[in-house]
Amino acid sequence: MPLPDAILFPQALLPLYIFAPRYQRMLTDALGSHRMFSVALQKPGRARETPCAVAGLGLIRASVARKDGTSNLVLQGIARVELTRTVRYKPYRVHRIRALESTATDSVAVDALTVKVLELVSERMKQGFRLPLHVLKRLGQLEDLDPNDLPPDFLVRQGIEILAKRNNPEEIADLVSWTLLSSSLERQLLLETVDLETRLKHLIHFLMAEIRRQGKHNHP
Repeated sequence: MPLPDAILFPQALLPLYIFAPRYQRMLTDALGSHRMFSVALQKPGRARETPCAVAGLGLIRASVARKDGTSNLVLQGIARVELTRTVRYKPYRVHRIRALESTATDSVAVDALTVKVLELVSERMKQGFRLPLHVLKRLGQLEDLDPNDLPPDFLVRQGIEILAKRNNPEEIADLVSWTLLSSSLERQLLLETVDLETRLKHLIHFLMAEIRRQGKHNHP
């Protein structure tokens, strides 16, 4: 499913509203089999449907059919995939895919870069950004808490603590990319970058730019 501005990272939960007849057909077929399909970023500036070559493979976690034939669903990202040969275009696109496994050559460098990412997340959140509650719930915390009942700095402290406790640099990189970056092209680049050390370096660069932009916005 090529979509503008939509990038599906591993671990991410993507809500979708399915209304086009061909995607209603695709959803029916997926629910009747493996419950999976891919979401790819539509290449910007292309009039024809042209998905980026690297996409997110998702598992349908919940799907609610409506009386008018449309559906609301939640797709959970499970893997990066490369779209290879196109098998067919109608009624919906079907591609062969190749799973993309992350690589990391230097664990010491990865650990140091992950610490830097968490420091920048903390700085960005102190500017007023809050980890969305659904992200914290995805991380297995705060199931019954109302964000309106929390002290102002709670989501800052809790968000950083939860991410740090994950102790999984790849998961941290993907969750931060999904949550804190506003540019779909930046997020797509991070989805395509299989080398974890390089991905973390890109993420640090993008986070620093977000922090600078927000700083200028707060202090014109």
